[in-house]
Amino acid sequence: MPKMDSRKKSLCEAGSDIAIGFAINFSINYTILPHYAVEIGNQDIGALLQIGVWFTFVALIRKYVVRRIFENMRKKKGWGNFKERLDRVCHIRRHL
Repeated sequence: MPKMDSRKKSLCEAGSDIAIGFAINFSINYTILPHYAVEIGNQDIGALLQIGVWFTFVALIRKYVVRRIFENMRKKKGWGNFKERLDRVCHIRRHL
């Protein structure tokens, strides 16, 4: 069974990370930003920095988790079905 091209895997990982990040950040906007509505309106630099810290913290955790998932997929043979689904999602064709 031929391996996926590493550039395609990298592109798939980056695309997955961006899609997951969009979904998470979209929900964070509804969770965190209402608590800072007044401060945002007043352009309070401290509150804006706090919001930035929240998004940075979540991004760091997200990136770590996505990287670990892809690294585990690379190392473990038992994820065959998951790899096949990932190939389909990422539109990667395997040549026989």
